[in-house]
Amino acid sequence: MAAKKTENGVSSSTALHPLGQLFQQWALDFVIEAVRAVAQDYAKNPDAYRELSDEAGTGLDEFRTRVGVDPEWPRIAERNATYEAQLGEWFVEGSAAFRLAVVSYVEKSSDATRAIATQATTGAVEAFRVQLEARGGQGRRSVAATPMFQAAVKLLRSPKLAQVFNENAAPGDPWPFGGAVDAAGANLVGAIARKLFPPLVGRMSSYQFLLLQRVAYHGARTLSAVLNGSSLDAVMEPAYAWCVAARELIPVSTVVTVWRRESRRQALSSIERSMIPPHPAGDVTMAGTELQPAIARMSSLGSFGGFGGLAGFGLGFQTHTVGDEACCSTGDLPGGCRTDASCVSVYEHCPTEGFCPTSPGSGLSCDGPCGTGRHHC
Repeated sequence: MAAKKTENGVSSSTALHPLGQLFQQWALDFVIEAVRAVAQDYAKNPDAYRELSDEAGTGLDEFRTRVGVDPEWPRIAERNATYEAQLGEWFVEGSAAFRLAVVSYVEKSSDATRAIATQATTGAVEAFRVQLEARGGQGRRSVAATPMFQAAVKLLRSPKLAQVFNENAAPGDPWPFGGAVDAAGANLVGAIARKLFPPLVGRMSSYQFLLLQRVAYHGARTLSAVLNGSSLDAVMEPAYAWCVAARELIPVSTVVTVWRRESRRQALSSIERSMIPPHPAGDVTMAGTELQPAIARMSSLGSFGGFGGLAGFGLGFQTHTVGDEACCSTGDLPGGCRTDASCVSVYEHCPTEGFCPTSPGSGLSCDGPCGTGRHHC
C-alpha cells in the first residue's frame, strides 16, 4: 500500500516528530530576522519598494507592528527561549556525543569491529532517545512562531520584493523545509543580509544558508527517527548526513576559535552555538580575575640588599595566556592593553570617551577618568 501524503508532500511514515519540527525551524529562524530587516528598510526607504504589491507592503508592515506585541509573533529572544527550553544546553552535549558515535560507526569501524561498533552505537542512540523524551520529545506540539515564519517565507516568494535586492524570488513549498535546497532562495537571503545587516552581526551568506537548510533537514529527520524508535540503519542514514552538514557549517577551525574567544562565540547564531561541542577540558571560568602590574613586580622589600626585584629592577609586565595565545597584558608592555578575564579590552565596557573602569577585570564601573585617554586592545 502506498504511503499517505501530508499537505507538505511528506509521507506519513516519515512525517517529522514535533521536536524535529522545532529543530528545523530553529535552524532556519534567520528567515524571520531577514524579513524583519526588510520591513525596517521598507519604512525608511519606501521609494526602493514602490513596485511592491499592496499585499506585500501590508505583510512588511505586520513585521514592524506585530513582532513583540502579538503573542504569535515573538521577538528573537523569546523565540530562542522557546527553542532552548527543549533543545538547550543539554542538547549541545547530548547531540555532540551522539554525532561522535555516528561518525565513529560510519567512518572508523571495520568488518572486524562491526559487531562491537553496532552495539556501542545502538547504546548511544538509546541514550539520546531517553534524553530527547525527557526534555519534551514525548509528542506534544511545540513549534515556535510558526505563523510568523510562514508569513516571512511568503514575503520572500514575492518577485517584486526580490527585485529590490536584484535576486530571484524564493521557490514555493516546501522551501525552505523538507530538504528543498534552492539557490534562488539562498541567494535572496544572502543578499538581504549583505545589504541590511552589520558586517559582523547577523551576517548570513548564501552558502551558509544552504548549509543551515541541510542541518535543519537532516537534523529534524534524525531526531524524528530516534524518537520513533527506528532501526539503527534507519537512524544512521539521516544522522550521518546531519554530521557531515554540521561539520561543514562549523568546521574544526571555528570550534577551536570559539573555545578560545567568547566574542567569536557570541557572533554565532543560537543554532550555530548549539553545534559547538563542549570543550574537552570542561568549563573554565576566570571571573573576578584581575591582571595587575603590581602583581607582576617583585616586592620592594625583597632580598638583594632591600632593593626591589632583582637587584632593584622590577619585572614591569605580566601576560595572560589563553588557549596557547598571549592574548592580553597588564598594560606595562609597550603597546599593551588592560583586559577583563575574557581578554576583552576593559575600555570596551565604558561607552563614554575619556572614562575607564575603576577596577579593570572585576566590577567594571565606568566612573574613573582615564589617565592617558581611552584606548583599546
